[in-house]
Amino acid sequence: MKNALKLFRFDLKRITKTPAVWIIIAGLAILPSFYAWFNLWAMWDPYSKTDHIKVAVVNEDQGDKVRNKE
Repeated sequence: MKNALKLFRFDLKRITKTPAVWIIIAGLAILPSFYAWFNLWAMWDPYSKTDHIKVAVVNEDQGDKVRNKE
């Protein structure tokens, strides 16, 4: 168990001294945040951006009789 802790501490020391690792860690922390931010921004109020869409409803049913009722 002592060897595992010793190796873990050694790896942490090597990670803190390597700038490329910090860039990767920062990227892994920031990219999901950007994804969530842009996704929430796009879906925040979708109905306010649909006022210019033209919609028509047409009903061409003939109807039918069910139990002698139309």
